[in-house]
Amino acid sequence: MVATSAETRHKALLYGLALIKKGVPPVQAWQLTGEEFGVSKAALYRWFDTVKGQPRGEWVELLASQYKGRTVTASMTPAAWSFFKKRYEEIDPPNIAEAYQEVVAEGLRQKWDVPSENTFRRRMKREGLKARSRYAEN
Repeated sequence: MVATSAETRHKALLYGLALIKKGVPPVQAWQLTGEEFGVSKAALYRWFDTVKGQPRGEWVELLASQYKGRTVTASMTPAAWSFFKKRYEEIDPPNIAEAYQEVVAEGLRQKWDVPSENTFRRRMKREGLKARSRYAEN
């Protein structure tokens, strides 16, 4: 998926609205606009819903993407992370899924907050803990 700038979104909406003003049925106008700008009709509908009823002078600002990426980190008991790292280092061959399953089991006994396996993988990456390969030379 290619990110589009607010200016491009604005131009696309103006293009589609101009087609509608010329008498092209809205569904067809948005389809043609999507083809012209390389975006889906659904994206055009979402963008239009964002600006509908607002002064046109504010459209570019309103169309600026608000996506900032993942900003929330799942809660995790510190003991769960420590247990995971210890188990991951001990398992031979290395296996994230197996270490995670052991954390889940221990977490149930200890009443830990244990997030998803993907959260553990992201934290490994964030903290620079390399995923070991079973085929790596020692």
